Amino acid sequence: GIAKTSFLIAQSYEELGQYNKATELRTDAILYAESAGIPARMMSVELLLLKIIQKDNIDEEYQKCNELIQDSKAIKANLVLRRAYLAMLHIQIRRGKYSKIPDVYEKYKKVHNESDCRDDNAELSFSDTILALSKKLQGDKNAPEIKELEKLAEKNEEGLNNFWQNYFLYQLLGSKKGKKFLKLSYDEIEELQSNLKGNELKSFSNTYYVKLISEEWEKINN
Repeated sequence: GIAKTSFLIAQSYEELGQYNKATELRTDAILYAESAGIPARMMSVELLLLKIIQKDNIDEEYQKCNELIQDSKAIKANLVLRRAYLAMLHIQIRRGKYSKIPDVYEKYKKVHNESDCRDDNAELSFSDTILALSKKLQGDKNAPEIKELEKLAEKNEEGLNNFWQNYFLYQLLGSKKGKKFLKLSYDEIEELQSNLKGNELKSFSNTYYVKLISEEWEKINN
């Protein structure tokens, strides 16, 4: 249908760094689906995830994510719930609510396993990275979750699926062991920027993670 097609096109725009177009298309797809009486929960979660990587303040996204989790739990929409819990892990690490993360992680893993889905790649995963980082940021630098990821990351050269996810690996591993993951982030940002022009380039360059990663890369190389 029209909503699904728009959403797929939006995914392509997101991968190109054209976040404004992706956001607009995803919003339109949700409105169209809802007007046709079609559930748009998964579309709403994906739009939420897109907004989290762009915005400095994510209070609205936190509230929306809570609503999506409750709605999805009520109807046992596990695929949506899985993505919503993953979004909440991202939100809580951003909000500095580190003590909340293990509970969200366990709920995510339970739904994830029941859904028979893969998480990122066979070794490193975003959810495991966030859990380990939350332990580190609470002072438990010898947590087994951290030690396990340190071993996996040592031989890994590809990182996680998205440039902004690799920033969390860098945070977890530190400037020495984690620099290669920050470089992956920065290199992908530069590649995306090289294919953008005008307002699209300006908009992408001013999103939360692009600013954060670019500033950190400049800092550790000066």
